[in-house]
Amino acid sequence: MVVAKLCLQNILHDNKKVTPDQVIQEFNRKPDQNNKYKLAIARFTSECCLRDLPLTGQAVTLDAVVKDFPGS
Repeated sequence: MVVAKLCLQNILHDNKKVTPDQVIQEFNRKPDQNNKYKLAIARFTSECCLRDLPLTGQAVTLDAVVKDFPGS
């Protein structure tokens, strides 16, 4: 998803920074088919963990990343 890439690469969109929370909201707006977006959210969350980007105002822990992966 484009907004995830903008967020992770710290690229402005309409002269505004894209936050990790906005990316998650965008994923959740679309109907999920075959856990496609759940997996994408899990991958994005793992990138937030690696890059020390906060979600909902808090640091993402490794435990949260593992918990979010479908079938884990």
